[in-house]
Amino acid sequence: MTAGELIMLGRQLTKIGTEAMRGQGDSQLPAGLGMVGADVFAHPATSVGEIADRTGLRQSYVSESIARLRRQGVVETSADPADGRRTLVRLVPGHPARVARAAAVPVSQALARALGDPDPGTLAQITTTLAALARRLQLAEPGPIPRTLTRGPGDQEGTQAGSDRHFPRPTRLFRAGRSVMTVRRRDKAACRAQEVMMSLPDVVSREQWLEARKKLLAVEKEETRRHDALNAERRRLPMVRIEKDYQLEGPDGTVPLTGLFGDSRQLIVQHVMFGPDWEAACPGCTAGVDEMSDGVLAHLRSRDTAFALVSRAPWPKLRKYQESRGWTVPWYSSYGSDFNYDFRATVDKSQQEYNYRNRPDLLDEGETSTEVPGLSCFLRDGGEIFHTYSTWARGTDILGSAYSLLDLTAMGRQEDWEEPKGRAPRVHGADPTFTD
Repeated sequence: MTAGELIMLGRQLTKIGTEAMRGQGDSQLPAGLGMVGADVFAHPATSVGEIADRTGLRQSYVSESIARLRRQGVVETSADPADGRRTLVRLVPGHPARVARAAAVPVSQALARALGDPDPGTLAQITTTLAALARRLQLAEPGPIPRTLTRGPGDQEGTQAGSDRHFPRPTRLFRAGRSVMTVRRRDKAACRAQEVMMSLPDVVSREQWLEARKKLLAVEKEETRRHDALNAERRRLPMVRIEKDYQLEGPDGTVPLTGLFGDSRQLIVQHVMFGPDWEAACPGCTAGVDEMSDGVLAHLRSRDTAFALVSRAPWPKLRKYQESRGWTVPWYSSYGSDFNYDFRATVDKSQQEYNYRNRPDLLDEGETSTEVPGLSCFLRDGGEIFHTYSTWARGTDILGSAYSLLDLTAMGRQEDWEEPKGRAPRVHGADPTFTD
């Protein structure tokens, strides 16, 4: 068997498993959600990243699936008592039977259909072989392999990038341009030594590294110039006058959209995924807001720009969740208004646009609506408000940096080197301290 044939076999087996889950008779738990739910059933108190590692699903898909399962009352999320930055996913008490059915769906009928209804002996032999292979692979790989390792405090420990699992300092041997790391993994059941092959950078002399670094620096400088030009083009975009009187509920009661600006001329809204019937925000959105500091908000205000969160869940739910996370970012509910629909932060049967494309696939079986993450920018001129920009999907990766957020707005960083000129009423120097 070739590597290509093995990959194709894996895809075909995935289709068979998906078909088996579809036929399990629970129309409210579609196949994709069933896979995620089954993993939570098998691994209580787990995280989105750990589910993605075990299932091989994209982390963004797992995050969306957890949000949908929570909305359906199948799972619940809470902060890890040992580390408040980490969100744990559990089945709702008294509700595991439904997910257990998805976890224990037999594949015999779906496998028989895929094989053209073979005789029972052949079907049993193939099923037994697949089960033995699955068990062998589970024994050979007891958990997710760390993607990258970085040194922890005092150079004594490494931490798996993107998770909170810790590893003792690995032993490293170099073999033909590859690094072999023996990693002692901490597991609830046992600690095992495991050799992990990692594709690390080549080892060269200092002179060779310096030559390569200078070549990369030239590429980086060119990319910075292209990025500056792209930001200038973003600031040259036309804008749309806001005609509707959107009423949003927040800490000071119900306010119009102008109330989110405060004393600033600009407003950046982060569309946080939190549906009216959900009990918590999307784990991915939660992680993004966790990184928003008071310092970033103060730096934005120093450049005449306010920042606020908006979700469709009612305000009491937002307030409860905000308090549980310790957030200080202003948060408003658009419940009962057209705000989320008009700015494409909610997808339903009548509004299926996301990231400027039609995406009916975002609605799963039995769903009438779902929320999507994004950022929208607004400008106030006198008594009028204008929509200047919105970005979705990978466009939200810039969250956490004041400069990156300002780059999305019509007035930009408001520094004297930027184009186009004459955009900001007060021009600052190139001051990363935000004290100019």
